[in-house]
Amino acid sequence: MWLGALLNIGDKVDYNGPPSLFFFKMKDNIGEGSYGKVRVVSHRKSKQAYALKYMSKDRIVRKRAVKCTIMERDILEKLNHDFVVNLRYAFQDDDTCFLVLDLMLGGDLRVHHRIHKRFPEQTVRIWFTELSGAIAYLHRQGIVHRDIKLDNILLDSLGHAHLSDFNVATHFDQNVPLQGMAGTFTYMAPEMFRKHGYSCAVDWWALAVMTFELLVGQKPFRTPVFANTQNRDRSEELVYATTLGWETAKARLPPHGSTFCSEPGLELLSQMLQNDVNKRLGTGMQPGAQELVVLRAHPWFKEVNFSAVERKEAVTGFLPDPRSSVDPIHNINEHVISPSFLKARNFDYDKDTSNMRPDLRALHERFHAYDWERSDSFSKQARRKAKRPGSLQLLAEDAIPERPSSSFSDPPVASPTSATFSQNG
Repeated sequence: MWLGALLNIGDKVDYNGPPSLFFFKMKDNIGEGSYGKVRVVSHRKSKQAYALKYMSKDRIVRKRAVKCTIMERDILEKLNHDFVVNLRYAFQDDDTCFLVLDLMLGGDLRVHHRIHKRFPEQTVRIWFTELSGAIAYLHRQGIVHRDIKLDNILLDSLGHAHLSDFNVATHFDQNVPLQGMAGTFTYMAPEMFRKHGYSCAVDWWALAVMTFELLVGQKPFRTPVFANTQNRDRSEELVYATTLGWETAKARLPPHGSTFCSEPGLELLSQMLQNDVNKRLGTGMQPGAQELVVLRAHPWFKEVNFSAVERKEAVTGFLPDPRSSVDPIHNINEHVISPSFLKARNFDYDKDTSNMRPDLRALHERFHAYDWERSDSFSKQARRKAKRPGSLQLLAEDAIPERPSSSFSDPPVASPTSATFSQNG
C-alpha cells in the first residue's frame, strides 16, 4: 500500500499558496539516515516524480545540525545545473523540514561500485567530465562542496552522474581560507588538516580520489590514521607522516593495472593528487571557468565531445538497474517494522516565534518556503520576514552550538567552523 493513501489530504489543494505536503503523493522509501529519510513522491498536479528528503526538527536539534540544515537549503536554492541534484521545493511543518529534489532513478555510485568494483575508462571519463562541470559551476557561485565521494554521486536512468548532498557545503572567498574540517576522512585533501586553511581545491582532490577508485577498485591512498587531528600546530606533520604518496599508491595497483587506465589518465590523476595545493592541476586560478579550461585541455579528454556531454547526449556506457534506487530494507522498515506515517498539515509561517527556543526559532524563520516555478515571489517574501530583529543572530555560534550529524548515506556533516569528519567511505 502506498503511503499516499494514508495522508490526510483535503478535497482541494491550493497550488498558488506556499508548497506543502498536500502537493504530493507518497511512494517508495529510497533512503534513511540518522535524522531523516528520502521517499519518491509525485506532484499531484503535474504528475512529476521527485525525491522528498524529510528531516525531523527534533533530530536536527538533537544532532546540533540546525545551521547545516539551513545552509544546505539556502545553497540548494541558488543552484540550477544539469549535473546537480537540484532543489524544486522546500517547506516545513511544526515537526519536519522538507526538501523536494530531482529524482535520480539510477542509484548512487557507492552501490554500483560495491557490485562492479571497477568501471571502463570511457565510462569514468564521461562521469568525470559531467561532474567537473558541476564542480566548476559551484565554484563560480562561490560554493565548495567538501564531501565529494561515491555515495554523493547519483545516476539518472541513463547513467549520467549528478552531484548531491550539500549538507557540508559552504560559501568561500578565494582570499579568505576556510578553517573547519568537513567531509569524509579518506577523501579529504591534505590542506584540510593544515592550520593555514584551504579553499575550493579540496573538491578537485576528492574528485581525483573518487575517479581513481572507480578505475582501479580501491582508493589511491591507504586509510590514514591521524594521531591527534585536534592539534592544529602538528596537523601538517601528522598528515605527511601517515598519508602515502602517489608512488606508493601507484604500486598498489592490481596486477596488470595499466589495463584499467591509460597513461594520460594516470598522469591526470597524479597531477590532481599533488599534496602541494599550488602544484595541483586545476588550482591556483580563478575558480570556475578557468579551472575547467585547464582540466579539459589535458590529453585524457582528447576524444571527449564536451558539447555532447553538456547536452547529456554522450553515452556513458553504463545503464543502471532501476531497482538500484530503491532499498527494500528501508521499505520493509517503513511499512512493517516501524511505520511512521506522514500527515500533510498546514503551517503558519507568520507564527509568533518570540517564545520559541533559539534553535527551533531559527528553523522556523530561516528554513524558507520555496517553489522553483515561483521562486522570486516566495524568496522575497520569506526574506522580508527573516529580517525581523534577532532572526539572523539566532544562527550565531554562541546562540546555537553546532555539532555535526550524518545524512542519508551517513556522510559526516560539519558547520563551516567545526572540525568533525568520518573515516568511512
